[in-house]
Amino acid sequence: MRVTTRMVNDAAVKAGVPTNANTLLDYVKGTSGSNNLLGILSNSKNDQSQKVQKSQNGYEKLEKAAGQLLQKAQALTQEGEDSLFAKARQSGDTEEIRKSVDILVKSYNETLDVLRSSSSALDQYYCKMLQETVAGSKGLDAIGISVSKDGKLKVNAEKLKAADIDSLEKALTGADGLAGKVLAAADKITDVAKANAESLSSHYNADGSVSSGSSHLYDYRR
Repeated sequence: MRVTTRMVNDAAVKAGVPTNANTLLDYVKGTSGSNNLLGILSNSKNDQSQKVQKSQNGYEKLEKAAGQLLQKAQALTQEGEDSLFAKARQSGDTEEIRKSVDILVKSYNETLDVLRSSSSALDQYYCKMLQETVAGSKGLDAIGISVSKDGKLKVNAEKLKAADIDSLEKALTGADGLAGKVLAAADKITDVAKANAESLSSHYNADGSVSSGSSHLYDYRR
């Protein structure tokens, strides 16, 4: 089908763009002011690439935060003579446990922030699930961990330092322990974030542009 100037102008009117009696050649050559066709296509392409890059960065940030949360949850729930709690009982010092708790709390809060910045329904589901795991944990107050109104965790350093090993172990690794409950959620979130980041990366064409099937992956608002 032959594309005529009238067809282009009709499409422009429907899009709310003034035509100013421009010809098809004006649109293609870019001589019709700010409404030239090449300029519009170029801006659209750049906007699309920026959205994909923003989402990719968001998922990479989520993978990093959730991955660190997973590592500390695994360290705190490890069993046997090489576990943090076994070593703490042997030395009588809970410093390494406290360090792991601080990092776990920081990673939890960072993961929550990244999930909240996403418009993905799955990410919002994981955000809610993560908060519910903390709400179901018991004995946190006894070791100085509390939940603020925005759902984030806070640590009272003095109370955490004063907590005995039994209280720490019960609050962190028991049936209702924080680390044990967070472990499963962090594992799922890390896997999903990694898969989405890799999927977004694969949507780039050889020239750096974004393929047409990527629009459903624009999940991150910032």
